[in-house]
Amino acid sequence: MSPIAQFGEWQFPTGDNTSKPDATYQSTDFGPVTLTWLETNGLCIATDEVTIRFDEEPVAYAGEDITLYNQYETVLHAGQPVPSTDEWTGEWYISSGPGSIANPGAKDATISGLKHGEVEILWTVTNGACPPESDSLTINVKGLTYHTGISPNNDALNDFFSLKGAHTIPQNQLLIFDQSGKVVYQQNDLEEGNVWDGTDNNGNPLENGIYYFIFKGDGIDPVKDYIVIKRNIN
Repeated sequence: MSPIAQFGEWQFPTGDNTSKPDATYQSTDFGPVTLTWLETNGLCIATDEVTIRFDEEPVAYAGEDITLYNQYETVLHAGQPVPSTDEWTGEWYISSGPGSIANPGAKDATISGLKHGEVEILWTVTNGACPPESDSLTINVKGLTYHTGISPNNDALNDFFSLKGAHTIPQNQLLIFDQSGKVVYQQNDLEEGNVWDGTDNNGNPLENGIYYFIFKGDGIDPVKDYIVIKRNIN
């Protein structure tokens, strides 16, 4: 208080005013709040103000680990670190492994230049005066896996051809050719658990022999290889 003041009072937005100069104020909301200190001396009145900002502690969530098959670019999706404001800051970092992150300060950022193997990614967020918080995720880039031979004889052993990871690639397509180059089977938009049982587009069993396939989709180089069909194994 001023030396000549007869009375002083903090005027709080909540109405819980107090005459203690060193009073404690507790806010029920995040963000700025302005408090007024009022003094009187007889009929004279003077006021001063102070603004205090209450920052919400951020929560860092980088998202779940990612597995990619024959893909070398993807979008990172972090969680909203602070629900009470959009004034937080965040940044993606590559802790280990190859790659480049476009717009690393965005919650949803694109990482490209990946290679087969693991990449460790760190997402760090801050909000005002609160200490930074971090979370990490791992991107694992694999090749599509498959067997180049099937024996579709209903013995529950190697009856089907399957491309592990194919369902993760958008706009995908599987084409199977005979040795003359004719397409004998085609399937679009393979889903998880995709299998081919060695039949043509009409459901007729294909003869034993060597066939060829091309698998393609958005963001990958086409995968080309052969498949051997042998229905009777003696």
